[in-house]
Amino acid sequence: MRTRMRTLVVVLLVAAAFPAAAGEPETLFRKGNEAYSNGRFMEAAGYYQEILRYGIADPRVEYNLGNAAFKQGHLGEAILHYRRAALLDPTDDEIRGNLAFVESRRADRVFRPESAGVVRWLERLQNRIGPDRQALGSLAILWAVVLVLAAGLALPGRWKAWHGWTTAGLLVAVLALSCSWWFTMSRLQPNRTAVVLAAEVEILTGPGENNATLVVAHEGLDLAIRSIRNDWIQVTLPDGLTGWVPREAVAIV
Repeated sequence: MRTRMRTLVVVLLVAAAFPAAAGEPETLFRKGNEAYSNGRFMEAAGYYQEILRYGIADPRVEYNLGNAAFKQGHLGEAILHYRRAALLDPTDDEIRGNLAFVESRRADRVFRPESAGVVRWLERLQNRIGPDRQALGSLAILWAVVLVLAAGLALPGRWKAWHGWTTAGLLVAVLALSCSWWFTMSRLQPNRTAVVLAAEVEILTGPGENNATLVVAHEGLDLAIRSIRNDWIQVTLPDGLTGWVPREAVAIV
C-alpha cells in the first residue's frame, strides 16, 4: 500500500469564488501533510476535513484522508475516502490500488466476478481515460464534424466523396465515445453506496430496532442504498440480501 502525500492545487474557480480564503486550504493542506509526516495522523485528518468544509471536492484531499484513517486503524473511513477519491479521479491507479488493498483487510469477504478479458481491458482503458476526457473528446469530434460540413457545403460544387466518408466516420466515433462515456459513468456510479463505519452493524428486516436481524455486517463493507427513511437506510448487500441499517452506523459515499 502506498501512502505518499499529494500536493494540493487550488482550483482557479475556487480561488475566484473565495479570493480572501484562497490561501487557507493550501495552508491547511500543508499543515496536514506535516502532521502526517510526523506521525500525527489524527491531527492530519482534522486539517484535511477542514479543507472539505470549504466545499472543495479534490481527490488528493480524499486520498490523504484515506491514508490518515488507515494509519489510525479506521478501516471503514479509509475505504470511504478512497472510494470518494476514486469517484473524483477514476484514472488514478494509485487510488484504486490502495482501495483494493484496504478492502482486502475487511472481515466480510466480497466476491465480485471478473469480467471477460476484452471487457476487463476496455474497463481499464475507460478508467485511465476517465469520463471527463471522454465527454470532451465527443465534443471535439462534433466540432470536427461541423468543420468538415462547413468546408464541404460552403460553396456549390465543393462537396466531395471524402467529405461524406469523413463525416460518417466522425459521427460513428462520436457515437462510440458517447456510449463509452455513458457506460463508464454507469459503472463507476451505478447507485449510491454506503460504507459501514461501525465495528459491526445488524442488518434488520425493517426500519426499527424491534425488527429481526438478517445478518451482521462489519466495518468497511460497502452497501448499495435503495431508500432512506428518517434515521434508517434500506440497503442491499453484495450477495443481494436487502435490509435496513441505522444511518449513524454508515456513511454515504
